[in-house]
Amino acid sequence: MNEKPNLTFIPGMFGTPEEFRPFLDAWKDNFTCRVIKINPHAHFQEWVESVSWEEGHYIGYSMGGRILAYLMEKKKILSRSSIFLSTHPGGERLQTDHAEWIKFVQKNSLEIFWKKWHSQIVFRTPQCETQPKKKWSKNDIIAFFSHWNKTAWEWDLKRLHENCLYLYGEWDAIYATHAKNLRMQSRCIPEAGHRVHIDNPRQCIETIDLWRT
Repeated sequence: MNEKPNLTFIPGMFGTPEEFRPFLDAWKDNFTCRVIKINPHAHFQEWVESVSWEEGHYIGYSMGGRILAYLMEKKKILSRSSIFLSTHPGGERLQTDHAEWIKFVQKNSLEIFWKKWHSQIVFRTPQCETQPKKKWSKNDIIAFFSHWNKTAWEWDLKRLHENCLYLYGEWDAIYATHAKNLRMQSRCIPEAGHRVHIDNPRQCIETIDLWRT
């Protein structure tokens, strides 16, 4: 009996495994699925080296897609297929004022932090999520901004194309524009914003299944 191929999910910033539950349920019979846990208390390189990156298929959302691009460029993984969900194409240093975010978290409740975080223009959709992600404490958030602050997200998706797919949301004008500048195939997910896997998981699953065939 042949073993099922591995399918690894890499969450975005402040992501949780629960976000990928519809995907795990849909593909559990065909793949050995796992969701990588982001460790905010480790520096990026330490975290990368601590994870067992298995041969197989990979799906990365947003920051997780940036990590996937890094792993591919550094040849730390053997990916049979790579799917990028709402991922910045790179080629430049992304600017996030982590020091200001740390101050904001320290001074305010988690509820206020999440409301401000999701008010950023990239997240503004009819289905904007503002509820706290219970898996992330204040200490976790501050640790993430502190330890990953110097990480340079400069890995360039524009060089990737073989066995690669890029998904972006209908309501995400910023990343729809990014998709046009990539060599890899891309697909628009209807009724979805930046969080395509949360806004419309069924359509994401169907689109990926069709692409695989």
